[in-house]
Amino acid sequence: MKFGKKLRRHVEEALPEWRDKYLCYKDLKKRLKCMPFAEEEKERERASAVSVKRPRIETEGEGEGECDSLSSSVSEEYASNDSHGSNYTDRTGANEFDDFIYKLTGDEFDFIQLLNPELEKFNLFFIEKEEEYIIRQKELQERIEMIKNKYGPNGKFSSKTKYKQDMMNVRKHVVNFHGEMVLLEDYSILNFTGLVKILKKYDKKRGGILRVAFIQRVLQQPFFRMELLFELVKQCEEILEHLFSPQELGDEETEEEESVYLEEGVLYKSATAALRSMRDMRKGSSTYGVFSLPPLSLHDLHFIEQSKGSTLMCPPSDLSNTEMVYF
Repeated sequence: MKFGKKLRRHVEEALPEWRDKYLCYKDLKKRLKCMPFAEEEKERERASAVSVKRPRIETEGEGEGECDSLSSSVSEEYASNDSHGSNYTDRTGANEFDDFIYKLTGDEFDFIQLLNPELEKFNLFFIEKEEEYIIRQKELQERIEMIKNKYGPNGKFSSKTKYKQDMMNVRKHVVNFHGEMVLLEDYSILNFTGLVKILKKYDKKRGGILRVAFIQRVLQQPFFRMELLFELVKQCEEILEHLFSPQELGDEETEEEESVYLEEGVLYKSATAALRSMRDMRKGSSTYGVFSLPPLSLHDLHFIEQSKGSTLMCPPSDLSNTEMVYF
């Protein structure tokens, strides 16, 4: 399946409030489709140059004014082009592409201006969600401690039944929280992949290596720097693994209760779609390049296939230890 169709299907399965935060891949493809191929443009330029009539060679002294005028016109044209190049460098010199901006053509610069708002959209949404997750993580930990101190074995109002009920209720929120963080990782990977794909199409059509230069910048963007997100996921998995194990809560009822939370909601559907999306984008390939993502392990693939009755949205060994891009 082509990436555009995968993205569209994924957005349809995403949480409603997330759907307008993804890459406008279809719109970018439409803009790119309107651009001519580099060879076609060069051919038109050559044809235009050939169609210009050569000036008639005059005898000595005859028509000197006309030749001087033609020479002056050509010089002015070159001077104008050179001036345009200088202005172009000046107006882009303050851009974030300081290391390579002088190499960009005008068309490349214009295409980048279409991508910049997309980066800003990704960054704002990602940072907002990270800040929200930091607060939620702290609140969940505080709530767990409160339940322990109140109804736990050594609590003020120790009650095994009440302790288990409250802990299972918290477990629901922790599991859903974990699922949302998996969605955010998938959000980052999917948008990164979309940028790589559209830039590859641009380079193929227009010629050049814009993708290499632009992606180097993308790798430094907040939406692709997921160290903090990985740490939050790891902490969440530790809570689920240690505090909500059958040994902690008791008996076989734990396994029966844990499977009902996500299967009924939109979040479960979205998280499962996210895991499958990450699997598809990390499939092994006979060609391996700078922009490749590492494949999921066999354990991860098995986990996804068995995820319908599972609590964790991603195994503990996955998100927190994943290297996103190899060079």
